[in-house]
Amino acid sequence: MYDQTVIQPLLLKYGAQLDKKFCECPYTKELDDGKYGQMKKARATGLELFREENIPLQVKEQELVASYNEIIGGLTAGWEREDRPYPYVVAQMDSPNRAVREAAWRSVQEARKSIKSKVAAMMDELVALRHQIAVNAGFENYRDYVFREKNREYTVEDCYNFHNAVERYVVPAWDRLARQLQGVLGVDAYRPWDVTPCTLSGAPFETVDQLMDGVEKMLYATDTYFGDKFKHMRERGLLDLDSRSGKAPGGFCDFLGYSNNTFVFANFSPSFFALIALLHEMGHAVNGYLQVRDEYEWADLRPEVAELYSHGMELLCLDKLGSFIATNHP
Repeated sequence: MYDQTVIQPLLLKYGAQLDKKFCECPYTKELDDGKYGQMKKARATGLELFREENIPLQVKEQELVASYNEIIGGLTAGWEREDRPYPYVVAQMDSPNRAVREAAWRSVQEARKSIKSKVAAMMDELVALRHQIAVNAGFENYRDYVFREKNREYTVEDCYNFHNAVERYVVPAWDRLARQLQGVLGVDAYRPWDVTPCTLSGAPFETVDQLMDGVEKMLYATDTYFGDKFKHMRERGLLDLDSRSGKAPGGFCDFLGYSNNTFVFANFSPSFFALIALLHEMGHAVNGYLQVRDEYEWADLRPEVAELYSHGMELLCLDKLGSFIATNHP
């Protein structure tokens, strides 16, 4: 909270002054657009949208985000007459036993229901805050503001067209796959607890060390550089993968600018999803090391660009999944 209420307002204020100095510098236009074009665009946009009156609103926005993460990080779910960490119960939905999957699914829904009213109130407050931030910056609504803030190179109409294409082509394809899986499972009705990798005999690993051993082999089998970077991160404590009480669920990758390293955070119980998620985050991590090596700007990567590297890593490694599972399950 000290960071949010004291440090962040200073960073927002002086960040805007730095953007102004950068944009007005006569040498900025001489920077190579191939390397620094996105950075120049992001700084110009930041300067354009900055409003002093939005600083306390943005601080409050981040306080709400932090509170949300605290609620989610402390979430538990009932399992076998005990309160267990939320990710642990989610992982039980991979079980080949349909009764176990259903029990886990229902327990997860009860856990979500227990925080629904509190989270809904936070979301309502966020909507009001973000709308005011947009209005202060001269926009009619937050949607238009955030498109500008994130330097989108596509339009709102493009998003509607994409949604329509998903409804027309992807949903029917998913329905066909669902019918195939329903046949494999031999069930009369395809239910929400049947959409997991429940045809596997069990989780592909039991401990974090097994997970890291297997992923390291997969990465080395794909590209020596990938494996070397994973080993480097593992040896230097840059992989925080253990599940523990109070730890936020999910995962992310961040760049540590001072040491030019990447750091991966994850909180998953043994599951197929956890394996894929770690490969996903390693796609971000390797991209970070490559950008530093090639002297490209790391910051301000748009999500739709950054996710190409993470999903690309998943695809590059998928053909090694069999050997990983065999390694941990003889």
